[in-house]
Amino acid sequence: MRALSGIVLLILLVLSIIPAVALQAEAASFVSIDEVQLNGVEVGQGHSIFVERDSRANVRVEFRPSADTKNVKVRAWIGGYEHGNIQDVQGPFDVNAGVTKIVNLGLQIPGDIEASKVYQLRVEVFNENNEDKFSANVKLDVEEKRHAVELFDVLFTPGLAVDAGEPVFVNVRLKNRGGLDEKDIRVSVRIPELGIEQAVYVDKLVPEAQEDRNSASSASTNDIFVQIPVDAAKKNYQMIVAAEFNGRRDKSEKEYTLTVNGVASHELEDNRIMVSAQETVKNVVPGSTSVYVVNLANLNSESKVLMPEVVGLKGWASVDTEPRVLSIGSGEVSQMLVKVTPADNAAGERVFVLKLIENGRTVKEVSLRAVAGRVAAPSVTGVTGTALTSGLGIVFIVLLVILVILGIVIAVKRGRTEAETATEGGEAKSYY
Repeated sequence: MRALSGIVLLILLVLSIIPAVALQAEAASFVSIDEVQLNGVEVGQGHSIFVERDSRANVRVEFRPSADTKNVKVRAWIGGYEHGNIQDVQGPFDVNAGVTKIVNLGLQIPGDIEASKVYQLRVEVFNENNEDKFSANVKLDVEEKRHAVELFDVLFTPGLAVDAGEPVFVNVRLKNRGGLDEKDIRVSVRIPELGIEQAVYVDKLVPEAQEDRNSASSASTNDIFVQIPVDAAKKNYQMIVAAEFNGRRDKSEKEYTLTVNGVASHELEDNRIMVSAQETVKNVVPGSTSVYVVNLANLNSESKVLMPEVVGLKGWASVDTEPRVLSIGSGEVSQMLVKVTPADNAAGERVFVLKLIENGRTVKEVSLRAVAGRVAAPSVTGVTGTALTSGLGIVFIVLLVILVILGIVIAVKRGRTEAETATEGGEAKSYY
């Protein structure tokens, strides 16, 4: 009796397993993946394919469905990337039983994916009811290119919308994504329609894997000074930022749109405010403060309140002005100090601009230059906001004295003319 019960239980167990096996077979027979190619090379279980960073990997999937199926999708993806999955999905589409379907997908290999590492490529063919995954994981050996310099970031000061006649300062951050050192990298800014091109050089960048305290794989350029012509038309201009490397054989570039707001109004500039720097160029020392002395004279009939703004030193040096707000009376002469302290790692040359702003509009600009070197130019000490310690300050005084004398002479002549006219008028009345 026990033997009979055991046989019955065994039969029931076998019967319960049969539907599950049938379902699995049905699911497995939804599709068969016949071939997968990567960049034209057939791949399979255990295969290893070489790909480069910042390149496109073309995946070709060939499969045959076992039954007519709707809403089929094909997905190829690579896991293990720090900033998300690298994938492409094609579909949905309807397929017919026994008819081979070929689907092409593209995977963009990021330029910042970790190199010298093996990744897995997976391919899936699926719909809402069934799923069949390519059983072989394709190994991808991701390596950096021999030469690859990335324009990691580009900064524009004051921005990509300026008035005609104003300067634009362009600062470019570079990264060496390649496998070799890059030397003498030429970084340029071009506005073809205006015939403008300015360039600077970055001496050397090592590969990321070789970066240490003494060698950097990334660096920022000095500010690239781009002067927009005063007569530039009001319109959008193409601005191209490029990095040339590998002996200028290779290039990375980005395009931007610069908006010029028409011809600058000369009415905005106050020609009766005179401004001049004692020294427009200074040798500066990283970590030490250098002082530029700027002389001003107000020849207007009313007082002026000016707000200084310094443009072009962001990230390269800290800057302060003394005073921070300048009030200068009619006929007065004054001075302003521009204090520049380069960062410890500052190098090369920077052009920057001191703007004097009145009621939100720029009335005067002075271009200055700082050259990071071993010995700084002598600093100015003991200068106050109204001190006249320079020859230019004396010139201003002489000019003001001349203007005063001319004013007195004109006033005296006018007085004499009016007196003579009055006298002649009086004699005429007594005569008649």
